[in-house]
Amino acid sequence: MTLILKKSLDQEDNSHLSSVDFEVIRYGVGIDVHKFKLAVCVKAQLATGELVEIKEHIFLTTPQALNELCQFLQKFRPLAHILMECTGVYHRPVYQALCDTFPENESKIVAMNPLLLNRRISDLGNHSDKVDARALANVAFYDSLIRPSYVGTAYFFEVRDFIRSYHKSRIHVSRLRCRIHRNLDCANFRFVFDFSRDWHVQLFEYFIREDWKFITAYEQLIKDREQLNQSVQVLKKNRGVLVPYATLSLSVTQRFQLQLELARMIQEEVVAAIYLRKAEKEVIDNPKLSIVYQRLCVIPGFGPVSALTILLELGDYTRFTSWEAMAKFCGVVPKIHESGEQKAKGHINRHSNKFLRGVLYQVAGVLINRSRRDSDLAEFAHRQSKIRGLPYKKASIKVAQKLVRVIYQILVNHIAYNPTHEQQERKQIQQANLMARQKSLLSTKRLRPLKHDIQDFLVTHYEFTNSSSRYHLKQGFQRILQKAKGVKPHRRQMKKKRTQNL
Repeated sequence: MTLILKKSLDQEDNSHLSSVDFEVIRYGVGIDVHKFKLAVCVKAQLATGELVEIKEHIFLTTPQALNELCQFLQKFRPLAHILMECTGVYHRPVYQALCDTFPENESKIVAMNPLLLNRRISDLGNHSDKVDARALANVAFYDSLIRPSYVGTAYFFEVRDFIRSYHKSRIHVSRLRCRIHRNLDCANFRFVFDFSRDWHVQLFEYFIREDWKFITAYEQLIKDREQLNQSVQVLKKNRGVLVPYATLSLSVTQRFQLQLELARMIQEEVVAAIYLRKAEKEVIDNPKLSIVYQRLCVIPGFGPVSALTILLELGDYTRFTSWEAMAKFCGVVPKIHESGEQKAKGHINRHSNKFLRGVLYQVAGVLINRSRRDSDLAEFAHRQSKIRGLPYKKASIKVAQKLVRVIYQILVNHIAYNPTHEQQERKQIQQANLMARQKSLLSTKRLRPLKHDIQDFLVTHYEFTNSSSRYHLKQGFQRILQKAKGVKPHRRQMKKKRTQNL
C-alpha cells in the first residue's frame, strides 16, 4: 500500500491529498546542508498517523537553486514544518531565503544544533546525505524533540565577525611574536623584547636593520632620538640589562627572516585595531547597545574589548530566560552525570561559545590575581582562591559564573550594577549591630589608642617589611580590631581555624 501511495503522491498534481482517503495533516521537510548542495526529503503524515515519503531531491546552493527550492516547497505550505542543521555558516543563506519566502511560516522553519540531532541520525546506521535528510524529516514531526537554535540577522553576523576577526588577528600577533623569539633563541640572543613597549620595538627594528652589533644599534637609536628631541631616559636607564648582549650580531638570513616577521606582526596589529574600532563604532551608533556597552564596562575586570565581545557574541540576550541558560551558552557550566543517588560534575561543556568562555575566563583570572579587594567581585574571587583554596581553574569557573549572573542582571533585568553593593550591606548590618549593642557609632576608648599604636608600628617598621609580611600583618591587625570592636569572626575563618587546630 505504501508503494502505491508513494507513487500517487509523486505525481505533479497533489490536489487529491485533501480527499478523505489521503488526508495530510502535516508535512515534514528535512534539509541536510552542505557547502555546495542541499539534500531535501519531504514526508507526509496522514490522518491515520502513517508517515509517507513523498519526494527526495538534491539542490545546489546557488541563488538560482535556492529560488527553485522555495518554489518546490511552495506547494507544501502552510502545513510544512522545515528542519535543518546549523552547519557552520552554510545554513545561513538557506535559512534566510526560506524566511524571506515564507514570512508567515517563519516559526515552522527551524535551524537546530547538530549535536542534538547527531544521536538520532546515527541510530539509522549508514550515513549519507539522503539518510540524514530522511532523519531530519522524521524528527520534524515531533515538536517536543525540536529545539530551535538562535539564528541572528545578517547584520548581527556582520558585526559579530568584526570582533571575531579582531581576536583571530590577536592570535596571529601572538604567534608571530613567538616566532621572533624563537629565531632570536636560535641565534643565542636571550634578551626578551616586550613588543607592547615602543622603545623595545624601535630597538629591535634598529638591530635587524643593518649588519651591526647590538650595542651599535642601541647607541644609534639614542643618537637619532636625541636629534629629534625625544626622551632617551628609559633607554639609558635599561642599559645595564642590555650589556650582556652587546657584542651579539645576526646573520644576513636571520635578519631577513626577522624583518619579514616584524612587518607581518605590525600589519596584523594594525588590522586588529581597525576591526576593533569598527566593532565599537557599530555598537556606539546603536543607542540601545551603546548604553549597555557602557554599563558592562563598569564591571570590575572588564574593559572595552571584553564588553564588546560579550555584547556582540550574545546577540539577542533577551532570549535567555535565566542566568543559568546564559551560563550554559557561555560554556562556564560543568556537565552533570547523575545515576540513581550518585551525582557528579564532569568537565566544562565544550560545545558552547569559545569566545565568551575565553573572555570570562580571562576576566576571572584578572580578579583572582588582583591584590586589591575593592569590589564585591574581587572579594568573591579572593574567597574562592585563597580562603576556600580551590585550584586556579575551578576558582576561575566559579568567578566566571558570578560574572554571568551580573551580566544577566544588567542586560536582561536592566539593573544598575554597584561594584560595592555587598560590602555596603555588610557595613550597614555591622553599624546596626553596633548601634543596638553600644547605642553609639563612635570608637570606644579601647579602640582609639589601639588604632594609633598599629598605625605607629606600621610607619616605624615599614622598611623592615615586604609585600608578603605587610599582607599578613594587615590580616592580623584586622582581626585584632574586630575583636576590640566586639565583632565575631567570620564562620569560614572559625571553621578554618578549628581545622588547623585539629
